[in-house]
Amino acid sequence: MPKPFVRAYSFGEEKETINGHVVQNKAVKSEYNGKTLHVDKQDNNQFTHYVLKGKELKKLLKKKTSKLGLLDRLNADFMGKHKSKKKTMKKKKHYKKQ
Repeated sequence: MPKPFVRAYSFGEEKETINGHVVQNKAVKSEYNGKTLHVDKQDNNQFTHYVLKGKELKKLLKKKTSKLGLLDRLNADFMGKHKSKKKTMKKKKHYKKQ
C-alpha cells in the first residue's frame, strides 16, 4: 500500500494604509511537504524564513495551550448552549419646552 502524500500551502497578508500610503505591511506564507514546514514571514521590510522538521513540528503541535483537551474545547465552543445578550433599551431624554 502506498504511503499517503501530504502537501499544504497557506498565505495571509495584512496592509494598513493612511491616505493611500502603506504604513504597515505584514505577510506570512507557509508550505508543508509532508516532512518539512517552511514559513516565510514579512514584517514591513524585514523578512524571516523558518524551517521546522518532523520532530520539531510534532513537539510544537503537541504543546498544550489549554487545560482542556481538544474534544472538550470543541464541545464547549460549538456544542454548548450559547447565551444570548439581553437587549436593553436606552432611556429617552425628555426635554422641557421653554
